[in-house]
Amino acid sequence: MNRLGCWRARRSVATRSREEWPTEPTVHDPTPGDVLTQRALAVFFELLHLLPERGVTVVAEAARQDEVWRADLAPLTALGSLRLVQCHTDPATAWQRISARATSRSAHADHALLQVFASGDRYFEQFRRLTIAAPTMDVDTTAGYNPTIEQVVAFITTT
Repeated sequence: MNRLGCWRARRSVATRSREEWPTEPTVHDPTPGDVLTQRALAVFFELLHLLPERGVTVVAEAARQDEVWRADLAPLTALGSLRLVQCHTDPATAWQRISARATSRSAHADHALLQVFASGDRYFEQFRRLTIAAPTMDVDTTAGYNPTIEQVVAFITTT
């Protein structure tokens, strides 16, 4: 639980059945669409459905495009009040942030994303934001939060 009084889910949770747990330390080399990423994504969406079905408030965080999110999130609108906070920054700031965290964030394929950027791909310009009929707040995170984090919390907690 967090200070909002709700459970928080993050897409980067890696999942394995107990039988699959390694007996020796292993290194996960994430790549776009790898098995662990796909399993984590499936569990993430299962949680996003299960918890509201049981009356639990959830705040979910992940940077995913419309085609990944819409099909799995749209049914949640029938379970309660859905609020979307869509954060964005400019491509240069995003590049700096991904570069800075790439060596310490082992659950993500940041190195693959950096290669895409280096090849001249226009990933951020072509990024498709989530399109669900729900109250939405856009937040610019280039230099802090605009609107402020307090305004984001007020938006989330409005019924």
